[in-house]
Amino acid sequence: MSDKRKESYIYDFCDFAHPNELLDALREFYIGGIFTDITIQCATGQVFHCHKAALSARSSYFKAMFTADMKERSNNLIKLTGIDCDVLSALLNYIYTSRVSITKTNVQSLLEAADLLQFNSVKQACEDFLIRFLDVDNCLGMHSFAELHICPELEREAQRIMLSRFEDVMQQDEFLELDYYKLSSVMASENLNVWKDEVLLDAMVKWVSHDLVKRVDHVQDLLHCIRLELDEVYFRTALDVQRKCLLGNESKVRSLIIHTLKPNCKETSMRRKKSPSMYVIGGYYWHPLCEVNIWNPVSNTWVQGKDMPDQTRESYSVSLLGANIYVTGGYKTQTIEALDTVWIYNGDCDEWTEGCPMITARYYHCSVALRGCIYAIGGYRGGAIQLETEYYDPLKKKWFPTANMIQGVGNATACVMNDTIYVTGGHYGSRGSNTYENIQAYRPDINEWNIVTITPHPEYGLCSVSLNNKLYLVGGQTTITDCYDPERDEWRQLSVMKERRMECGAVVINGCIYVTGGYSYSKGTYLHSIEKLIMAENQEMSELEAKVARQIEYYFGDHNLPRDKFLKEQLQLDDGWVTLETMLKFNRLKCLTTDQNVIVESLKKSKTGLLEVSEDKTKVRRIPCKPLPELNDEYKDALKHKSVYIKGFPLETTLDEIEAWLKGKGPIENIQMRRNLQKNFKGSVFLVLDNEEAAKQFIERPDTKSFKENEMIVLLREDYHAKKAEERKQFKAEAKAKAKHDKEEKQKQAEDEEMKSLDEQTGCLLKFSGNLDNVSREDFHEVFSGHGQIKWIDFTRGAKEGTILFRVSAKEALDKAKEANGGNLKIKDKDITWEVVEGDAERETLKKIIEDQQESFNKRRGSRGGRKSGGRGRGGRRDRGGRDGKSHYQGKKIKFDDSGDEGEAPPCPKKRALEEAGEGGDKPAKVLKTENGS
Repeated sequence: MSDKRKESYIYDFCDFAHPNELLDALREFYIGGIFTDITIQCATGQVFHCHKAALSARSSYFKAMFTADMKERSNNLIKLTGIDCDVLSALLNYIYTSRVSITKTNVQSLLEAADLLQFNSVKQACEDFLIRFLDVDNCLGMHSFAELHICPELEREAQRIMLSRFEDVMQQDEFLELDYYKLSSVMASENLNVWKDEVLLDAMVKWVSHDLVKRVDHVQDLLHCIRLELDEVYFRTALDVQRKCLLGNESKVRSLIIHTLKPNCKETSMRRKKSPSMYVIGGYYWHPLCEVNIWNPVSNTWVQGKDMPDQTRESYSVSLLGANIYVTGGYKTQTIEALDTVWIYNGDCDEWTEGCPMITARYYHCSVALRGCIYAIGGYRGGAIQLETEYYDPLKKKWFPTANMIQGVGNATACVMNDTIYVTGGHYGSRGSNTYENIQAYRPDINEWNIVTITPHPEYGLCSVSLNNKLYLVGGQTTITDCYDPERDEWRQLSVMKERRMECGAVVINGCIYVTGGYSYSKGTYLHSIEKLIMAENQEMSELEAKVARQIEYYFGDHNLPRDKFLKEQLQLDDGWVTLETMLKFNRLKCLTTDQNVIVESLKKSKTGLLEVSEDKTKVRRIPCKPLPELNDEYKDALKHKSVYIKGFPLETTLDEIEAWLKGKGPIENIQMRRNLQKNFKGSVFLVLDNEEAAKQFIERPDTKSFKENEMIVLLREDYHAKKAEERKQFKAEAKAKAKHDKEEKQKQAEDEEMKSLDEQTGCLLKFSGNLDNVSREDFHEVFSGHGQIKWIDFTRGAKEGTILFRVSAKEALDKAKEANGGNLKIKDKDITWEVVEGDAERETLKKIIEDQQESFNKRRGSRGGRKSGGRGRGGRRDRGGRDGKSHYQGKKIKFDDSGDEGEAPPCPKKRALEEAGEGGDKPAKVLKTENGS
């Protein structure tokens, strides 16, 4: 038998376990230090004993080192001073196990080391990991990192986010730390998606203001990137003058740049519009469709993409992740068999690839992209509702189950907002007989579902999108567009769509919502048209429209409506609707415009969402989901804490000027100009802001401290009232002290005048002494009656002496009295010694009399002041019996036991005689000293 015949039968044996067994053996040699021929030392000094052959097999770096003519070839120790111990250990373990654990903590260090040592597979794995977690908050840093380490896929995906979501990217902290060259390249890119001309200017101002001193020289070059030119001389001059006040003040930097632009640039669009495209995948038009159609909203052109591979399925779900569109589930048209298949369309290369099948086959389900994964939610399988939710990790290329829904739904809609999935509406039960009214929310960080709110119009076959941290519901069985604000937990209705679109599609492009396709029950056919909903936030308002909207919203606002009787009466007539014809009767609105179309457009563009316009555009009302607050203590307290007091406006300032000054300074609800009784402006206002935090931020703003070069006082309303209360307290104390001082001065002046008058009446004092028992002051009046008028008698009954002050000469009065009484003047037959007081004794006695007079006056006034007014109120009428001051009988007359007949008044007690004898008393009764001596 020849050799050739012997080789005609060959058995090619392959030991499939050989690679793993060989690797396991090498792993044992590595751990045991067997056959090792090279030692690797890391940055911290730890050493690893390895095999040159194993290192060279997986690393081009080590292969070159050990095979080329390099000095390390003959060394037994290789020092890698730039690599950490844990990172080097992970790479060496990879050589002997083919596995490496990549985490958020070690991925960048691992990629750097893999790049240095040329572990290409590990580097690619780290690059895929970073792509998996790319987002607006890290794309700038990742782009720079990718450029440094030559990671083309990471660089491309990071740039995709930078350019497509630039307005979100510029709000991140990373943006402020960009170098000039990176910023200029981004702003000059033709693929930059910016749909507002002002965005690029704002981005440049934000970046320059962050470090004005070092970055101001780049202003001109950055403006060139956005096709604007600066008047360099004017800018530099203004900058030198205003440099101090510009530091840290972004708004002033922006204002300076705008004012120093060359005139021909201010009205010029800064760049060509670049817009994302809308992809329409498949659909249904009396039969399943497999086409891919791509629409550009700027050019309004359609482009055909590559058809879906599976052309016989329907009721699938579509979601976008990066450059890939995932088409999940659905059912076969012929068999209604639920599918678990996944197809992936790449928009960059216009190619379809089959993805990993889902865990659960399903149709009429939802799918969304969140945190680099695709989530498939709810739906049906074999007519049974599915509670299960699962997600696909593109990095691990595998589906994973998550928590079940609270209520499984089909034909619902889902969108993502703030890392939370919101599932709205849908149906369940036998043949979908029940419509679900709640919105279910899923948080992946805690793997939990919960109910957040109830939809105002429970439906299925509608679409939901998120925009500006709000949830919008469009389509379905109604033309109403509903908007939900999770932060405030409130709904409001927006513009009405032109068509009812069942099972339509919706996307957000350039701040607008585009709704496409769907089935029209009224027309009985599928729709080809697209509707565009422009958000109020994105519509430019003219100055007139802004004033009109603000004025009408004031009429219906929390601060005016509760006290507007006329408007409240109108609200009762037609379910809260008020005709525009009626509104134009309000003077301030009528002064702004009499055109109803202007009012309608103003309210449509308003960002407050307080009012809605009727479908026929003839009426307006406050939206029902925003009722007036209850005027309770809690509301009043909240109102007080979110109010601000501002003082310093010139008295001729108008409301329009104040509103213009306050524009952009915070969410202001109401402005109250403070006026005096003559309704003249006092130069101060009360502001009501959206919340307490906004009020605190307002008073801290540096641009609220001056108005037309006037220094302003800006306080929280509560602090203002506390300050005023303290001022009133201080004023009262000062007024009281002043009154006391004035009183003392007046009293002193009166005393001085009295002394002056007494000085002019010297010789009017007459002193008397003797046995004066049972003698009263009336006896002296009787003796001197007709001889000299007595002004004051200083005498206490029972005393041995006293003094008489005459209004005339004391000597003349004494002589006349003696002459009338035969030359011997007695009192009650008692001898009395009479002496005219003169000299110093006269002055001292006069002082004593003045003091006694003042003391007597104070006692009488205190007695009157201590007695209450007897029931008299502010009007001063006694008894309040009637307008004429008379008392009127108002009840049953009471008869007391000790009273006489009803027609007879009880007798009045007799007055005590002025000079009753003090019998049985130890002390003589003291008679008050009065001006006339009685």
